Amino acid sequence: MSPLGAILVGDVLGGSISIGALIGDIFSRSISIRALVGDVLGSRIGVGALVGDILGSSIGIRALVSDVFSRSIGVRALVGD
Repeated sequence: MSPLGAILVGDVLGGSISIGALIGDIFSRSISIRALVGDVLGSRIGVGALVGDILGSSIGIRALVSDVFSRSIGVRALVGD
């Protein structure tokens, strides 16, 4: 359940989502580089994601919006958790 690159909507319960996906999957543990929307309950989010995940453990570098309940946040995030 790992979709290929450039898909529009990530899978819902899959383990991973590929590079360039526009919407991250909901319950995946990871999301790849350049995804526009982070996953909601995942453990981490990739570099350059525009929106951080909500309940994840960490968020990547240069995320525009930090996650809400994360334990850590990456470098140069615009909004702290």
